[in-house]
Amino acid sequence: VEPTEAAPTRPLIRRSSSRGAAIGTATHRVLELVDLKNPGVEEVRSLARLACAEQQIPELQANIEGRVWSALSSDALHSVLETDVRALSEVYLVVQDGERFLEGYIDLLVDGGPGSLAILDYKTDTVSSDAEIEAKKVRYAPQLTAYARAVEQITGRTPSSMDLVFARPGGRPTPLTDEEPST
Repeated sequence: VEPTEAAPTRPLIRRSSSRGAAIGTATHRVLELVDLKNPGVEEVRSLARLACAEQQIPELQANIEGRVWSALSSDALHSVLETDVRALSEVYLVVQDGERFLEGYIDLLVDGGPGSLAILDYKTDTVSSDAEIEAKKVRYAPQLTAYARAVEQITGRTPSSMDLVFARPGGRPTPLTDEEPST
């Protein structure tokens, strides 16, 4: 038997709608793996490079890095990580809700001990004003509420806070990072 030639591979063609999904997936992947309390510039850069390669958007590495730095510098993230807490990224859950099942991933579940359980959800939506952020918070409120009900059903604990973290392009490393960005 003679070997046959492998079928030629076609390049992946991304529709514009899937490009947005790729940006979201790459951003979430970096935020899942990065050291949230002490992120380094090289760490973010390397993770962004890998996530962009995985999503086949290497030309958007700087965009993803900026989004990650934007999320890492958010007040919501800093407030839940300011003490000694247990932070769990990409927490998968499935719960029964009446006749249906709810399934999803909580981007960040932070357990600060009794009475302190926070849910954070990263968003890569385009927002450019406080009014747009508030509108998005209203839009995503049912999702956060469903997560809170699911967490309570699973753990018996009611989350003390829920918040959205907008990962917007253009974020920069903060002075607290261990390295300065290279130019």
